[in-house]
Amino acid sequence: MRFDDAGNLGQGRQAVALYGFEVSQKKMRTRRDCQAGLDCGLAEIQPIEILNVLRYVERKGNLETTHRLRLFCSRVFKYGVCTARNQTDPAALLTGALRTPKTKHHAAILDPAGVGALLRALDAFDGFQARLERP
Repeated sequence: MRFDDAGNLGQGRQAVALYGFEVSQKKMRTRRDCQAGLDCGLAEIQPIEILNVLRYVERKGNLETTHRLRLFCSRVFKYGVCTARNQTDPAALLTGALRTPKTKHHAAILDPAGVGALLRALDAFDGFQARLERP
């Protein structure tokens, strides 16, 4: 069984739990990125082939997509293991091989007096007047 066929079967089983948009987005990502580099059977795919595909996506600057794509490949291989189509999950071996996105820290109120002032300001806020104009 080919990688793309197993991906479609695995997604069909998960379609009950996911929205249609997420499933179609995963199919699109899989076909665009994985199918180009992983165009052989599940049992013949080596970890270096998966890494080459992931590095291609990583060079575009899509670091989070690269991690999601590796997880998706891992799910496809786990599905193949469960259905006796392959022996192992080569995508699981690539866990630490990818760059991680830079963490962004956001501002927060840390002192209790500041939190109290924020809560009082929210309580005193009346909101904006919304006007509905009818045609």
